[in-house]
Amino acid sequence: MVNRSSAFLLSLRFDASAGSRTAPLGNGFGAGAGSIAGRIFLDAVGDGMLHAGDAGAADVTVLLDGRFAATTDGSGRFEFPLVASGPHEIRVVPDNLPLPWAVADDGRRTVILHTRESIDVDIAATRIR
Repeated sequence: MVNRSSAFLLSLRFDASAGSRTAPLGNGFGAGAGSIAGRIFLDAVGDGMLHAGDAGAADVTVLLDGRFAATTDGSGRFEFPLVASGPHEIRVVPDNLPLPWAVADDGRRTVILHTRESIDVDIAATRIR
């Protein structure tokens, strides 16, 4: 006697926010949004300017307004893709910077983002002497 079973599994997923747009970081629905991106780089020359030979700082945490976090990729790039317009503070958490590198002023930068604007912020890490 052969025992055959015919069974199947059906899985349904309901997402309460399906079809609605996502609120921008730092504000509620209906606010204009833009994006903030940038790069944390190891400033070999020490002049605060990004040069072709400067390496990026990977796996470093960047905070937007002290609440939203992003981690840099292998080339030191980070991005906050949907940010409410207005003033914002970007801060580098220096814990994962390679030694002997450090950022001045805790890597704090203040930017003013306008609706549908994209801001690019380069943050230099300098060698501690």
